[in-house]
Amino acid sequence: MNRFSDSKERFNEPSSRPSYDQSQNQRGQTGLADAAFVVRDRKAYQEEFRDDSSTVSSTRPSRMSSRPGSSKRTVREMNQDRKLLERLDLENRQLEKVPDLRQEESLKLINLQQNRINDLTNLKYLWNLVFLDLYDNEISNLFHLQPLINLRVLMLGKNKIDRIHGLENLTKLDVLDMHSNNISELSGLTHQSSLRVLNLAGNKISQVHGLQKLESLAELNVSRNQVVNVQDLEKLPYLASVYLSYNKIAKWEDIWCLGDSVSLKELALDGNPLTFENSYRYTVLASGIKLKMLDAKRVSDEERRMASSLLKKELEKKRSEELAKKRSQRRQLAIDNVLRLWKSENRKNAAEVVSPDLSPFLGQVTVLDIGDSHLIEYWPDSKTVRLFGTESIQHVEKVLATANLGGQIHAIHLRYAAGAQFLDKLPRLRSRLPSLTTLFFG
Repeated sequence: MNRFSDSKERFNEPSSRPSYDQSQNQRGQTGLADAAFVVRDRKAYQEEFRDDSSTVSSTRPSRMSSRPGSSKRTVREMNQDRKLLERLDLENRQLEKVPDLRQEESLKLINLQQNRINDLTNLKYLWNLVFLDLYDNEISNLFHLQPLINLRVLMLGKNKIDRIHGLENLTKLDVLDMHSNNISELSGLTHQSSLRVLNLAGNKISQVHGLQKLESLAELNVSRNQVVNVQDLEKLPYLASVYLSYNKIAKWEDIWCLGDSVSLKELALDGNPLTFENSYRYTVLASGIKLKMLDAKRVSDEERRMASSLLKKELEKKRSEELAKKRSQRRQLAIDNVLRLWKSENRKNAAEVVSPDLSPFLGQVTVLDIGDSHLIEYWPDSKTVRLFGTESIQHVEKVLATANLGGQIHAIHLRYAAGAQFLDKLPRLRSRLPSLTTLFFG
């Protein structure tokens, strides 16, 4: 099983984890167990840890053993013994502390998973370690990891760690797995510029930010946390996989940074509130991210084209709605200005000259002309032109000539304007409006 994949079983089902020896068999010739596929210098590690046998044993061979019938040890036997001395498997031994291994300075790979370890003091002698597996123990203090300056892979899943610390000297780390702990914030990782895989699934993290120093990061897993906001991931040039499943992300603006990532190929957001929207998948695919996988499902070219088409329609709809809203706001502003001006010009009897608008104007309206203190609009359903403000009388003849609506207008409604001025202009309007039958004032 890939310990760094994002399926629902990953990192949370101890029964599904392969044993240490099984991992070695499954990985074949690689010596970094089931994490070797993510280390940057894969070929170098394969050469250094190449295993000619089919299994890895913790039994120490005799340094004086030799092939039957020969008084000298072969190069193959010597290399085999050297490799066995570089590895140690102490899985499930009920250990409460790391044993004193100061005589084993050549050790490069140790498996200590599924013990009861809470004391890492004796690790200080093992500065040659490259791979350290401490999965499923009782560790809370990471201070004694500091001497392990050559460590490349560190497995600390399912322990009692509540904060990331003690890693300042581990600048060569390539893989860091701290899933299923009690970590609540991302900190203590400013020195891990070589880190490529970071697994923090199953913790208590609410904010994903401050990872800009992880310049080599390629995979980030923060599934099953309490994440509500993600920031700055677009600043990581090699980030290809992000797993955010089963968090509390509810708004698109909280993950906008993902849309600006030029390297992201795989994304998991399933189980978050925003994924319950009908257009969720298309929205993600049309956001500009060149994803190959979304929520563990491959993204097809046809799906991407469909997402682009739907997004275009959605954008046009929103643009149209926003434009209509702005027009409505401007129309109302013009009416309010006309009303204020009308009241100021008729202060003595303002209460009498301002009557309620009881006309049943419903349906679509077309604004023919608008200004700060006038409005001329056409209501097709009732075939009525409405004039607001005295200034509208000055513009109406020209506006109606331009609109070419002469034969369609049956009524004119004048509001907040002097009726006498309109009546003076009416004869000229009648020649342009052959269907005009009704005038409203007030």
